[in-house]
Amino acid sequence: MEDDNIFGETFKTGNVNANGDVGWPPYCILSTKILNRTRTTLVHELIHTTLPYREGVDEHDHTDVSDVFNPAGAGSDKKDGQTIKKVLPKRWAENLRRAYFAYPG
Repeated sequence: MEDDNIFGETFKTGNVNANGDVGWPPYCILSTKILNRTRTTLVHELIHTTLPYREGVDEHDHTDVSDVFNPAGAGSDKKDGQTIKKVLPKRWAENLRRAYFAYPG
């Protein structure tokens, strides 16, 4: 990843800029340079893969700061700041349970 402040990024099937004409299933790339203080990057990015592709739409849940899908409090472990305990709400757990990668071969 080009930006050292990005913890992870998700690319969805409809993202032609990232995937060209290949119909890849949604996938995540995680930074190896930094970690967020809440250690929730992987589950956060996996939730993105369960949502439909909508270019330019902010999918994050900004209502509950303890939600793993709310970016608040997930600052870099290299910087001081408050760490907010994160939880996986049922709606995201259900999305993950139904995701393509949750089923064996």
